[in-house]
Amino acid sequence: MKTTMNWLALFGFILAGPAVSSDFEKFWAVSATSRDEDVKCITRNTSFLATSGPCKGFIPQRTYKLGDKISLGDKQIQIQAILVTRYLRPIKGDERFGLRPIPAGGMTCSIAATKEDALAISNTKLSTTWIQIHSCTPS
Repeated sequence: MKTTMNWLALFGFILAGPAVSSDFEKFWAVSATSRDEDVKCITRNTSFLATSGPCKGFIPQRTYKLGDKISLGDKQIQIQAILVTRYLRPIKGDERFGLRPIPAGGMTCSIAATKEDALAISNTKLSTTWIQIHSCTPS
């Protein structure tokens, strides 16, 4: 139950946005490296609020690049999108749900098979899988 709550909280944190749009900026990158090895695979299937994880067969990597192929158990995706969010002010975490704070200037990366999937957190596509890096260095 706690794992499910952690994933739901993470998804809610990302979906609701921990800040207003003037508190962060988004841009696309060609690669992303995890700064602290906090890398999670998130899957959303058919329900707007239901997420699960970790993805079956997912083995986190330190660095991801456009064109890389990632195995998710019986499924393989090729990275076609790396979306970076740079926070312009500090964001509080929530220990109850395993959400770590993000300092001003901190960056998170969403990695997916398509740009649509990378943006899925805030659009209406209901079924998607993406990799979320809590603290990343993009290039």
